[in-house]
Amino acid sequence: MIAHDLPAPVCLTVDAKTVLIAAPSVNDHIGRVIRTTNQFYEAELLAVVGALLKPGDLVVDAGANIGNHSLYFAGIRGCKVVAFEPIPQTAKVLKHNIEINFLDELIELRNRALGATRGNAVLDAYDENNVGAARLTSRPGLHFEAKFVVSTLDEEFFSQTIRLLKVDVEGMDLEVLEGAQAIINRDRPIITCEAATETSRGRLLDWAAATGYTWVGTYCATATLILAPNEVDRRNDIELIRSAQARSSSLRTTDLEARLLRSNRYTERLHREALALNDELTLKLESLHQQVEGLEARMKDGIRRD
Repeated sequence: MIAHDLPAPVCLTVDAKTVLIAAPSVNDHIGRVIRTTNQFYEAELLAVVGALLKPGDLVVDAGANIGNHSLYFAGIRGCKVVAFEPIPQTAKVLKHNIEINFLDELIELRNRALGATRGNAVLDAYDENNVGAARLTSRPGLHFEAKFVVSTLDEEFFSQTIRLLKVDVEGMDLEVLEGAQAIINRDRPIITCEAATETSRGRLLDWAAATGYTWVGTYCATATLILAPNEVDRRNDIELIRSAQARSSSLRTTDLEARLLRSNRYTERLHREALALNDELTLKLESLHQQVEGLEARMKDGIRRD
């Protein structure tokens, strides 16, 4: 897959900053959502956690896909990003998106998978129309049929403290966190992590409690939890999240009210048009009725003459 094979990128503007995002195809789920909403995918989650970030902060994006989140963190918030994406076809799109936004200095792409332990993995599921749902199966010790090398975040090098860790790896999310236990204990980053089922959500919350983290919110169509450290000196993070959540809720309410107002106005217009159409049809029916009566009268008059 090369650049000219990709659809034209969508241009998104947030806080007077512009980012271009290309998708693998016009049918790709994430690309389609971005194109139809003219917003970043999972925009509300990004706005909430983005409120915690300052230019130069380090974000680790585990499961970067085509770069939606990485581009937001780097292009809009000015953060440094280390993006992990193991699927070669998807990583090529991500690399293209980095290049067309001139973000090479802020986003580092590492084309490998992450898990609880070093090992290997094979591709378990891949849908060309939803590359974000690609899923790997980790098989420690497997070599002869391995397609992907699995690393752990604890084995990776990072040049500074991690401020935000975003994990979305289609079912291996908790394994990624388990493979990052040392660096999480060291850096205490804010964490966003997908939990697609009630079982995975329960396991994630158990892990969070054991690791000294608090759940502060759930977002997105597939539940993505925001977790913050419990330490007293990190309470400000939770307050910032709560404040961002309140603003997000207020904006969502205002948007819904505006949409409702537009809907009411549209309904009123349709009602007026329906009444006008009814009056017009009534007049036409009355005219037709008079014409029929006139025709009947002439027919009766003609019969009497005969």
